[in-house]
Amino acid sequence: FGGIPGEKVLCRIVRYRRRRRTVVSAVVQDVLKPSVHRISVPCQYFGSCSGCQWQHIDYKYQLELKRDLIQRALRCYDELSDLQVSPTIPSKNIFGYRNHARFTVRDQGSLGFVNRITKRFVKIDTCKLMAPWINKAVKNLQKRCSSTSQLSIRYGVNTGDWLIQPRILNDEINFKTGQSHYYEQLFDRTFQISSPSFFQVNTVQAETLIRLVKRRLELTGDETLVDAYAGVGTFATLLSDQVKKVIAI
Repeated sequence: FGGIPGEKVLCRIVRYRRRRRTVVSAVVQDVLKPSVHRISVPCQYFGSCSGCQWQHIDYKYQLELKRDLIQRALRCYDELSDLQVSPTIPSKNIFGYRNHARFTVRDQGSLGFVNRITKRFVKIDTCKLMAPWINKAVKNLQKRCSSTSQLSIRYGVNTGDWLIQPRILNDEINFKTGQSHYYEQLFDRTFQISSPSFFQVNTVQAETLIRLVKRRLELTGDETLVDAYAGVGTFATLLSDQVKKVIAI
């Protein structure tokens, strides 16, 4: 954690238990020979909070690393080893894009995240990845959620609707909580999204992905389309008018 391929670093070894086995990880303590792709970290919580792993890497190089991860995974299979992976399509927003946050609640109602390596709780007042509305909600909810141990906030970037689960009983909170669902819009379709449902966390990139799939499938209108991991049915819904039949699983 905290390193970049090709760097020379001093690490601290961390051992912890996960699913009845010991996991050995390493956390960078000092960078002895930095990468040309290393940048200053913009977030005060980076490191203590492990929600982000690559904030210290220039975004353009992050895109290359993501492509390399896919390429490496394909090389594990002889039939796929020769496939070439296209360049990663960058997000318009590097920060402030997430429409969903799941917080741990500790210390008399404080919201935060648990470091995946050290397991330490980190109180978070604002997260650079979250949509601005979510950060505003966090400021209002902070130290007022002692009735629960987990809190989920979901926000409709295109609709302004939101969902906060579970319901928080506190007179100091000035907006609604405990909704069963909220609404979000992609292109000309509105989706009803319940608390446990999967929906793309980057709304803008979800629309980019839909455009890419439409273009690459070259649909004629006679096909049967299978959306194998449908979630709320984003792809199935937005492609349904271009095919003969849709099966959403």
